[in-house]
Amino acid sequence: LVGGNWNQGAITEDGAAYVWGLNGLGQLGDGTVSGATCDEGFPCATTPQPLRGIPTAVRELALGLDTGYALDDDGRVWTWGGIGYG
Repeated sequence: LVGGNWNQGAITEDGAAYVWGLNGLGQLGDGTVSGATCDEGFPCATTPQPLRGIPTAVRELALGLDTGYALDDDGRVWTWGGIGYG
């Protein structure tokens, strides 16, 4: 289980990753910037959503202010979310 500023995430024993929380900048890693409306009108998910696009199991997961990062079983790093902070 990992927590970011506006999101939370978890990895299952088989390497599937899930993220929930705000999604106005793509923080859910599902290729969208939408979702149900949460506090202050921002799009979000209140239940865990599968992290998409990573072809192998996720080993590690980190969440930042508006971004997410995953390390997969092949040693590749995947990023998603807001690009305004680099």
